[in-house]
Amino acid sequence: SPITRDQSVHIMATCAQPVRPSFRCAAAYNARRARGFPPARRRCSAAMAAAASDEETASHSDVDRANLEAAATARLQALMPGHDAHAMVERCPELLDVSPRAFATRLMQLQTLLPGLDVLDVAAAQPRLLTLPDVADVVSESISKLESLCPEDYCPADALGIVEENPELLLRLQHFNANDDFSRLPMDVQNMLVVGGGGGGAGWKSWQDDDVF
Repeated sequence: SPITRDQSVHIMATCAQPVRPSFRCAAAYNARRARGFPPARRRCSAAMAAAASDEETASHSDVDRANLEAAATARLQALMPGHDAHAMVERCPELLDVSPRAFATRLMQLQTLLPGLDVLDVAAAQPRLLTLPDVADVVSESISKLESLCPEDYCPADALGIVEENPELLLRLQHFNANDDFSRLPMDVQNMLVVGGGGGGAGWKSWQDDDVF
């Protein structure tokens, strides 16, 4: 049957009454209040304050880090005119840790080892070179390996020309030995090394005629 008017009034009056805590809860609350302040609430307040402090510290730290990264990227852009410093940093975040002095020194070393080449183009293509403290040794060794790995009947002895077209070889050749068999190099490396009269087909022919494959 539908609720009568008196029942509705009673229900509304009951819902409007405050909920009274049980005797045990009230006793515990009064005991905490008698000690000056509820310990549970005090612990909660302290935890909230500590969390807020940590969050504020982390926020400041994030802002500081972002400012430092922006300044380092701007400095890199000034040292690499005509190139996208942001793209370089995306490819190699370690660039942000290179000091301007180290950066300039490594560019000068590259210029000495790669005469006639635009070292800014080389560095933009392979930004990790600028993070290597021993970049002079790495590049010098790679040039030497390149000349040894590239057979005379496949290509002319134009190591710098090959590097200009394929600057990634300066890093990739670290993983090979100077006396490695040309035909056993990865096919893409063979094709980078084979220029002039040889062409990519010469590398393919060598691989195709190899008995191992």
